Amino acid sequence: MYSVAHERQTTAQRPRCIRNLRCCSPPSGTTGSPKLVRLTAANLVANAASIVEYLGLTPDERAIMSLPFNYSYGLSVLNSHLHAGASVLLTNRSLMDGAFWRTLNAHEATSLAGVPYSYDMLLSLRLARIDMPTVRMLTQAGGRMHPDKLRDVAKICRSRGIRFFPMYGQTEAIARLAYLAPEEAAEKPASIGRTIPGGRLWLERDDGSVIAAGGETGELVYAPMCQWAMRNAPPTSHRPMPTMACCKLAASLASTQPEPSAAASLLEGAWHPHLAGCGRTARD
Repeated sequence: MYSVAHERQTTAQRPRCIRNLRCCSPPSGTTGSPKLVRLTAANLVANAASIVEYLGLTPDERAIMSLPFNYSYGLSVLNSHLHAGASVLLTNRSLMDGAFWRTLNAHEATSLAGVPYSYDMLLSLRLARIDMPTVRMLTQAGGRMHPDKLRDVAKICRSRGIRFFPMYGQTEAIARLAYLAPEEAAEKPASIGRTIPGGRLWLERDDGSVIAAGGETGELVYAPMCQWAMRNAPPTSHRPMPTMACCKLAASLASTQPEPSAAASLLEGAWHPHLAGCGRTARD
């Protein structure tokens, strides 16, 4: 990440090393020069614990690993299951390979994680009829799934007694920012849902002021609860590093929602984001 020519630099000129650095992860949307997100052990543990809480992971869970570990979503599946004392099932097979499903059933996997393209494949394989009797949870992240497809998957999962969690995240926040509960997925397929435990989301205008009513588009800002508490604190060089990165995402608060405050709307799953990346804005 840094130049090797450090011998001519003074101590003040050298890049500051993050204490307890554990992982440098590339955002999935990175283009041009390689960019890496620096994550500490505390970052990874905090997000894993949050995922364990809202997914309700227990030691008897067994996730089949359909995503690579060098991808933040795949890494979060591994970390959260190990944090819960659960297990993972390793395979390099594709969803389109019959051996994948034979492995899943032979070892009684209980969950499967996928990106939108994974669900395109699952729907083409007739998800409603796939033989996977031990699977009791599906999760989706890694990009926006078309609301119609998300609704279809949610209805199929509901009919099969499978919990389906659409999730929204960014590598800068160690994978997960928000999620839709299974009972909300079919009714609000265009929403990113509610904040993960231990986090806070709010909308800001260009001048940094908070948007508290519907019908206005701004930047969706995420931070851990400790970062929110420090937001208006006096400047200090001794301020502790937050346990998760704070990042900004383009989003809008649905104008049809009657709730008077942004926080209340978020808790009701009323957020409808545009396509977004950290520090970038894109419109559908």
